[in-house]
Formats: sequence, structure tokens, C-alpha cells
Amino acid sequence: MAPHYVHMFEGIFSRPRPWLFGHLYLPGGSKNLGAASYELSSGSRAPLIGTLAQVTRAVRLRDGKFLILATAITRFKVSRCVQELPYSVADVELFEDVEMLEGFNQPALTAVMQAAPADTSISSLMSAGTAAAREACAAVSWAWLRGYELRVAGQQEWPGPGPREGESDLETHMIVQELMAHGVSEVLPLPDGVVIGRVNLGEVSAAADAAQQKALQSAFEALQPGHAAEDAATAAAAVASSDVDAAAGIVSLNTMGERGV
Repeated sequence: MAPHYVHMFEGIFSRPRPWLFGHLYLPGGSKNLGAASYELSSGSRAPLIGTLAQVTRAVRLRDGKFLILATAITRFKVSRCVQELPYSVADVELFEDVEMLEGFNQPALTAVMQAAPADTSISSLMSAGTAAAREACAAVSWAWLRGYELRVAGQQEWPGPGPREGESDLETHMIVQELMAHGVSEVLPLPDGVVIGRVNLGEVSAAADAAQQKALQSAFEALQPGHAAEDAATAAAAVASSDVDAAAGIVSLNTMGERGV
């Protein structure tokens, strides 16, 4: 693991769980970090689609590097680069489920039409409706990700505030062997249903419903007198970013990104 990524994961491990990071492919590897032609922006040569992952187990090796076991959670698209060096940090948008988004289009548009002033243009109504649907879809998706996907991955975590590390080469080797054995023999069969039943899906569903209502309410409030219809997305996103723990309308996450080959 390159030194700058060791630094990145040190920062991640200093935070409360879940330990999340984004992974994107970077042609040429770390040598192209910071290069103008590979900056995280539209029109560059850098891919902007990546994977959000959760670290479940980590070992600090005797030379200071890490061996990490992570679970892929969902895909994302970079919306804004915050930092390029020594490693990338970006605001990202989680990919919505297409069928779920389609299901939110009509109720979102209805909510917008009920809230908008009478002289609001059709184009503004449609734009605000689309924004409200995306906020509601993102809110529900994040509620399920946080309530089920992340919790399932979290059940595989080692206890403790940070990565494990041995007091000797032999102890470190044994910890590494345990991590490797777990990664091969225990994580891969999980989709077969090993963890089904350990998560209260009713609670997750209730959180998703609450998140949907809050996201649509955000759009409704944005369309009250004094707000332009086009401000619906901005206002709803602002509510989302201030209330992540309540699984409000999450479209954007600030994600540390590992970019490599």
C-alpha cells in the first residue's frame, strides 16, 4: 500500500465506524494523482464512477502498512472534487435504483404541484419534481444501505477502536492468516443467506418510509413563498447533509477516495 493511502486509512480509522471509502480506477496508478488530465472532473481522462466500500477488518503490519478486508456496498458517481493530493476526496452521488426512482416520480411531482405558487412554469415544476423524486429515492436507498447493507458488513467487523496489530512478527502473521481465512471462507458465502434474519427488516423499512416523507417535505418547504421552484433540490440536499443519522435525503456523501490500478 502506497504511503499516501496509508495516510488516508489512518484518517479513516481515527473516525467512528462505519469505516467507508470510495474506490475508483486510476489509469497509470498513483503516478497520475494530481495530474491535470486525470483530475476528478467532467471532461478529464479519469473515470468518475466508483464503488463505495466498508472496511470490516484491518491489520497494521510491522512496517506500518495495512492489510484490509472491505465489503463493496454500492456504486457512486463523483459530483465534485474536494481534494486531489495526497489522495482524492470528493462529494459523490449514490446511484439510484431505476425502478425505485420511477416509482417516486408521480408522488414527487404531485407534492411539488400542491406546494408551488400558481404562476410557476411547467418547466420549473418538472425540474423541481425530478429533484424531489431523486431526493426521496436517495433517502430511501440510504436508509436501506445504512440499515441493512452496512449492518450486515458490520457484523463481520473485528471489535476494537482500530486495526489489529501484533506485538511480534509471529503474532502479526497469525492475525494476517485469520483475516485471509475469513476473507476466503466466510465472506464469499454471505449472499446465500447466512445473515438473513439477523437484521430487523421492519425497522429498516420504517426508517426508509420516514426518510421518504422527510425528503418530500424538504421539497415542499422549498416551494413555499419566498423560494423559487428550482431551489427544491438545493434545499432538500441541505436538509439531507445536516441530518445523515436520521437517514434524510442523502444524495451526496463526502468520501475519501482510493484511486489505483
